[in-house]
Amino acid sequence: MAAKNILVERRKYPRVSMLVLLDLYVDGEINARGRGVITDLSLGGMALETKENFDVGETLVLRFKVVEGVNFAMEGEVVRKDKKLSTTGYGVKFFNIGFKQKIKLRNFILARVT
Repeated sequence: MAAKNILVERRKYPRVSMLVLLDLYVDGEINARGRGVITDLSLGGMALETKENFDVGETLVLRFKVVEGVNFAMEGEVVRKDKKLSTTGYGVKFFNIGFKQKIKLRNFILARVT
């Protein structure tokens, strides 16, 4: 009997695919370093693409609006970096998310995965 190829999702949180613009700040800087696009979002983090260069381990402040009136500003650590043709893809893990931000983000994600 042939073995089946089964892709097992090992993520802790459900994620939603999206294309949303965001402003990227390096922790401690006042002006945005640049812009990027969120490609997927979960309660634990996000995948994004940008032309900007960041290092794994670097702390970013991420500001974005998913729909009118639903804005987010949160901190994240770059945990993955993947150079592409004209952009770089990053995996960012959130930390220090306030209670209200976490509830708002959870509700936004759950409304799109159910």
